[in-house]
Amino acid sequence: MQEFKSTYENPSRAIDTTFDKDLHRRIHDNQIVLESLLRIVMLCGKQGLSLRGHRDDRTNWEEYSGSQGNFLELVHFRAETDKRLRKHLQYGPKNAQYTSKSIQNELISVVGDAIREEIISEVLSAQFYSIVADEVTDVANQEQLSLCVRYVSVDFIEVEQITGEALATEILNHLAKWMLPITHLRGQCYDGASNMSGARAGCKSIVMKESPKATYVGFHAKTYYSALCTILSTGPNKFHRFRLRVSCKRLRRHAVRLLN
Repeated sequence: MQEFKSTYENPSRAIDTTFDKDLHRRIHDNQIVLESLLRIVMLCGKQGLSLRGHRDDRTNWEEYSGSQGNFLELVHFRAETDKRLRKHLQYGPKNAQYTSKSIQNELISVVGDAIREEIISEVLSAQFYSIVADEVTDVANQEQLSLCVRYVSVDFIEVEQITGEALATEILNHLAKWMLPITHLRGQCYDGASNMSGARAGCKSIVMKESPKATYVGFHAKTYYSALCTILSTGPNKFHRFRLRVSCKRLRRHAVRLLN
């Protein structure tokens, strides 16, 4: 009776409450462990590292020795300073370590789904998009189709002047507004007009004064475009085929110059 009265007056001492607290604590600890493992997966993806090799099947923490693949090595490394992760690996159930290759694949899928959802959100905001697809047979003789979505998220800017200086000023101002560091700019591409690609007063030269590493690449695809438009508008003949060959050779020379 005394125990019942004590529990009634102080519900936190009830056994079911104690069990609930312990359950919530274990759920919280497992969530933190999974977050650590997800961060390791994202690190491997960011650095272009494979998670494991074809023989990295051991997950027993006590029998750990030698190399077990990038994922498990990083797990052990992180466990040296992460008390919850180390406790989970040492004392957690051996069938719930969350480090097996099946769990690794599930973690990769979770991260991939999150990235894909973010990209799809950006594509929907951009409204217009294009696709690039390619098919290949893998080593297991399975047909694999890779599907990529290309989209543009840009701003259309009204300008009063089209001089090289005016256009460069607008570009630099908008990059600053978008909080894109000009020092990180590594490439710029414009058409061949003198106000865009001029060596002295062109837009590309003014931008390169602010960011010398912003390499300029001319819009050489326009050569193909102009030649094809001419052929389609007037019909094929020997003269137009000759112009197309000349344009192709000119484009190849530009490509070789850029690669060298």
